[in-house]
Amino acid sequence: MNSNTSTRASMTSLFLAFLFVPLIESFLIRNSAMCGCKRHSFAGPTIYERAETFGKKRGKGRLNKFKPSDDKNDYPADESLPTPRARNSESEQVRREQAMQTLKKELSLTRSDAAFFLSHPFLLSLDMSSKVWYLRNEMGLSRSKLRSMIIQHPKLVASVFLQDLQPTVEFLKSELNLSASEMSAVAVANPRILRYYRNDVRRKLAYLRLEVGLVDVAMLRKVILSQPKILGYGLDTFQSKVAFYKEELGLDTEKFVKMLLVKPEIFCYSIDDNVKPTIAFFLDEVGLSPKQMTALVARSPQILTCSIETNVKPTIQKIKKLFHLKRRDDIVRVITLFPQVIWLSFEKNLAPKTEFLRTSLNLSDEEVRRLMLTMPQVLGLSMEKNLMPKMSYYIEVVQYDEEELRENILAQPSLLVHSLEKRIKPRVEKLARMNFQFRYCPMHILGFTDIAFEKWVERQKNTWSITTED
Repeated sequence: MNSNTSTRASMTSLFLAFLFVPLIESFLIRNSAMCGCKRHSFAGPTIYERAETFGKKRGKGRLNKFKPSDDKNDYPADESLPTPRARNSESEQVRREQAMQTLKKELSLTRSDAAFFLSHPFLLSLDMSSKVWYLRNEMGLSRSKLRSMIIQHPKLVASVFLQDLQPTVEFLKSELNLSASEMSAVAVANPRILRYYRNDVRRKLAYLRLEVGLVDVAMLRKVILSQPKILGYGLDTFQSKVAFYKEELGLDTEKFVKMLLVKPEIFCYSIDDNVKPTIAFFLDEVGLSPKQMTALVARSPQILTCSIETNVKPTIQKIKKLFHLKRRDDIVRVITLFPQVIWLSFEKNLAPKTEFLRTSLNLSDEEVRRLMLTMPQVLGLSMEKNLMPKMSYYIEVVQYDEEELRENILAQPSLLVHSLEKRIKPRVEKLARMNFQFRYCPMHILGFTDIAFEKWVERQKNTWSITTED
């Protein structure tokens, strides 16, 4: 009885050894390749030698019928039949060739590029058909974009696991109302999204909503579509950036959100390497107060994207000379009134417009300085489409002579800022219909709201006669 039990135990152990040892070897080899390790050759006794040794411990001579026999009476081994390992190798070669044909046909990859990609150690599956179909149809990647992604980021694409990618893509599409083309744009701008997990993305979007203040889907869409790599930041990075802008710089939630919507890439700038040095320069070198700096960033966050050495410093020196600014407070006033002066082209914008105003109005150096300290916003207007038509209108229709135009613009520079079609013409024409001459009216009436302007006109009907008959 004991002998039969021992025999059955030996037979069971031997069967398990034959069944699982090759599988374990295959798993270790495959796993070492996926981890980027060198493939080790598992040198040692063969499976038969291991089984024989194992069998001898259980009972001498009990393994003979499982070994290839030399007895002539036994059936000879059919050497023409492939071993299981050989069959697996042939099957893998077939699947590899099918994958290569898919890459060549669907993406127009060369054979060498396809072979390189398929030999990548991080490749999880040779099933290229389903992967290519999903990336093309569900993520919206065009043939050329997917081909470029495979060539430029083979590791990312090779390690794509559709069971992980699909929930992430569906979540982003649902939460941000992304179309296939928008999803494609996000993936092209940030290929690492192929390896993001849904739960991680969910936590980041929740943080952007609750802590940053991007509560509206439209806000989230704008920020993510503009800067998809934001999704790659960890929550600790989010927290450090938000803490700096809100606590150190002093932006409240509303101003911080406005800054992100105007210039989303600022969230991607390094606080220590980019943002802090820029702020320190404007505080220490230019002379802005902390309160002015906060207001400047909230109003024109583009200021943080300008290079100090190649942009800000040279521009400040040039406009000091061009505008004849004499004091430190002068440059502070110009920058706070019109921050665009820092990043507008000096040669193509600031210098030509300043020279046009100087010659057209016959301004002295001091008058140029006074104009720029009062209304530097005129430099943001088009010379051909805005400044020239307005000055012509004042001379030809309003009938200012050149000296009157010069004096009125110096006294009220906003004459050049108001819209010609929406503000200046309608009011001049309304006054003319009432027999009023605009040239004799207070110049600040152009700054009135429509309601205030109508009330002013009603008051003048019986109290003031500014008529063309006079």
